[in-house]
Amino acid sequence: MPPDRSASKTKPFKPQRPSTGSTSKRAKPTPAPSSSRTTTTNTETPSSRPSPYGDDEDATAPDAPTETIPPALLTTLLTEFFADERTRISKGADKAVGKYMETFVREAIARAAFERGGDGRGDGFLEVEDLEKLAPQLVLDF
Repeated sequence: MPPDRSASKTKPFKPQRPSTGSTSKRAKPTPAPSSSRTTTTNTETPSSRPSPYGDDEDATAPDAPTETIPPALLTTLLTEFFADERTRISKGADKAVGKYMETFVREAIARAAFERGGDGRGDGFLEVEDLEKLAPQLVLDF
């Protein structure tokens, strides 16, 4: 005859799920002790790095144009290549891509002018061929 289980006082095992409420048993990080001395971390950003060319990035020639790619044009160019026409780009992303494109164009012009400098053709204008010569390496660098 099977034993009577009703007389047993033990409860069956039930696995418990961890609570997802605000009463977490994890240790919260303690803030660093404050001191009278202020310490700063040296985080290097692209704008804080010294230029490998030895010139100051903020110093521009007096005749250097300060025009940028219009944001509306940049947004139109980007949205033409989106696979889904409902895809949108935020203003911050648009600004970041604009800065990237500006850097790309300036680098292309600087490299073309540098390469052409030794030719003896001092007319001051760049030709399409000048940019075509450096395009493969420029794309790989970016």
